[in-house]
Amino acid sequence: EGGVGVRDALITLAWGYETVSVGALPEMANSYYDTIWGGGVFTRYPLMYPTQAYQATATLTRVLDRVRFARQLDTGSLTVYALEFARADGRTVTALWTCRGEVDVKVLRGRAADVRFVSMLGAERALAGDVVRVSHNPVYLVGSAPLDGVAVAGPRTFPEEEKVLAGLPPDRVTLAV
Repeated sequence: EGGVGVRDALITLAWGYETVSVGALPEMANSYYDTIWGGGVFTRYPLMYPTQAYQATATLTRVLDRVRFARQLDTGSLTVYALEFARADGRTVTALWTCRGEVDVKVLRGRAADVRFVSMLGAERALAGDVVRVSHNPVYLVGSAPLDGVAVAGPRTFPEEEKVLAGLPPDRVTLAV
């Protein structure tokens, strides 16, 4: 739900924009609801509950506060993305995602020994090992120094499509009412 907006914001930051619009605050509560003009970080009025897009945007702004785009890392795949940003506090953030499916990515730490993994929704932990599972929802690697690189480390899988082909319901079902 929040991945599209976060990916757009990451690309916007990489292009050097200083102001990044993350969309509307509430969902549209009128005839715009089922159009391209929907899509807020809160559900529609009068409830206005926070959505995953809210949490993803909060994580984006927490991890990438006052950043400067540094470089795009070669992953060995044209559809696995790695953007590196330099933070004002001297740390480095690498955002990773793929456009479809899931894939393992090997992290070449180099001088960045204390790398932290941050999920799109804000779960944070020390990076154990050197392999990160990447999906269409961006994740962040925060370290004290730039990574030496990243590389696709295995075949791509498509768990959502495999469930549908097996006759099982997908994890996320969106119904238009």
